[in-house]
Amino acid sequence: MQRCLLNDSSAALEGKGQLKFTSGRWSPHHNCTQIATANDTNVRGWDTRSMRQIYCIENAHGQLVRDLDFNPNKQYYLASCGDDCKVKFWDTRNVTEPVKTLEEHSHWVWNVRYNHSHDQLILTGSSDSRVILSNMVSISSEPFGHMVDDDELSDQEDQHQEEKYEVS
Repeated sequence: MQRCLLNDSSAALEGKGQLKFTSGRWSPHHNCTQIATANDTNVRGWDTRSMRQIYCIENAHGQLVRDLDFNPNKQYYLASCGDDCKVKFWDTRNVTEPVKTLEEHSHWVWNVRYNHSHDQLILTGSSDSRVILSNMVSISSEPFGHMVDDDELSDQEDQHQEEKYEVS
């Protein structure tokens, strides 16, 4: 059984065996009352008011979880990355499967960050010496096509966009 202890300025995670704590991230949506932690291959959510675990994504990654980031515009979306070369996007209300998985890196993924203005833009950094900017419209808070500047569309694309709007 694990428990989280909190004093004036620090928290300690205790559990069976030695947990490998690699990252933590405060949720920007819950007034600093929720934090997500990366422990070994697991991601855990904690409520600091009750000092209880609120979700656990067991084996979130096949190897060590390196980093986490909350979507700044969608309160239940969390991104994680790890030594399995993957970036995964989770809905913390249903943690049985990731919402989406990226496999663009060829080595450990060390960092994942959402763009705070446009949450469809995800930046990842890896020990494969690459930094990748991904456009994840399907899981963002922006409706599809919202960020497209009409002046930049060709005539054919413009006609296609109009057809999309007519169908919707």
